[in-house]
Amino acid sequence: IDSMSNVDFIFGFACNPKLLAMAEPTRLRAIDRWVAAQSQDVAPNAVRLFDEFTYKARSWPRAWRVLLKAEVM
Repeated sequence: IDSMSNVDFIFGFACNPKLLAMAEPTRLRAIDRWVAAQSQDVAPNAVRLFDEFTYKARSWPRAWRVLLKAEVM
């Protein structure tokens, strides 16, 4: 744990228009992959893509790394 003293964990950022816009390319890729997979002999129940970006709200002292999961079922 000492080696991770500079790591903070926050789950579930509240959505806002800026975060939604930053996540949109990954969401659209997940939709495209799910649609393409439906024509396969064995289609998956879900497609999950993961991505990351940095985000800093005006009121925050620094930017945070945001991890994103886009899931289409």
